[in-house]
Amino acid sequence: MIVDLNYQLILSTIQTIGILVGIFYYIMTLQNTRKNQQMQLETRQAQLFMQIYSELYDVNSLSTWTETVNILHKLSGYDEWYQKFVLDPKGKAKFNSMAIYLEGIGVLVKRKLIDPAYVDDLISSTILGFWDGVKGFIYEYRRRTGDYDYCEWVEYLAEEIRLLRAKRDERRKPIES
Repeated sequence: MIVDLNYQLILSTIQTIGILVGIFYYIMTLQNTRKNQQMQLETRQAQLFMQIYSELYDVNSLSTWTETVNILHKLSGYDEWYQKFVLDPKGKAKFNSMAIYLEGIGVLVKRKLIDPAYVDDLISSTILGFWDGVKGFIYEYRRRTGDYDYCEWVEYLAEEIRLLRAKRDERRKPIES
């Protein structure tokens, strides 16, 4: 009887250890799976962003951007912008190619499909330069047409970049002694 009791005690201890080992193995496997999924997600985000980045700085795109931005800097007001970039089909195509491109990046950032830090690191000057150059025209266009969604994601993207820069600059401030 004592042998039987010891035998059952040993068996139940082995079963308990087996269950604990199984649970431990399952937890470790789950953690590794999560880490791998996170790494895959980060890799896909980086690949997507690099596609966007390379398209933006393609020779043809860069030429269009440079030409359009140069024209934007010479404009005297909304009416001139409207003539060159809304009524003129060629100008409209150039402006819209830029705005729509940035709109797409803005949506991807908003939906957390691209890490905004990638955007900030590589193309923030392009985004802020574009938005700062056109926001007055865009605000006036929205006011006149009632199309308040026009370039909303470009505006969102520029504001996100500004927030990231402000946080980064705050961290970089020297500690006063």
